[in-house]
Amino acid sequence: MTDTKYLLDTSVLVDYIRGIGEKLPKLLLDAGISNFAIADLTLYELYCGAYQSDRRQDNIGIVRKIEESLTILPSSAAYEEAARQRAALRQQGNPIEEIDLLIACTAVFFDRILITGNVKHMSRVAGLKYESCKQ
Repeated sequence: MTDTKYLLDTSVLVDYIRGIGEKLPKLLLDAGISNFAIADLTLYELYCGAYQSDRRQDNIGIVRKIEESLTILPSSAAYEEAARQRAALRQQGNPIEEIDLLIACTAVFFDRILITGNVKHMSRVAGLKYESCKQ
């Protein structure tokens, strides 16, 4: 196990819920679940997806288990960082979606490595440490 701290991106957890996230359980086991967290916005996105899914009750139950198992970090702590990065990305003509930016900046603020399936977008965020969790 390691003391490295991670933040899981929504895309990684969605893949896991859909049954295609084979890398995540191994990563959690290898590094220890206590070293993983999610942003509060990730929790919101997961609940949104669960309530819109065909398997609503099953998916809500899965999201609740995720919520109970992982530390939830407040994205509000990273608002100023996200605003600064948003301005810089827009000036470069390279913006990313607001929630993605806030999740990435939450990882930057809390000095965590973002585990993501969306490296194309997340790699644009200055100072972000990230790892791909694509199969």
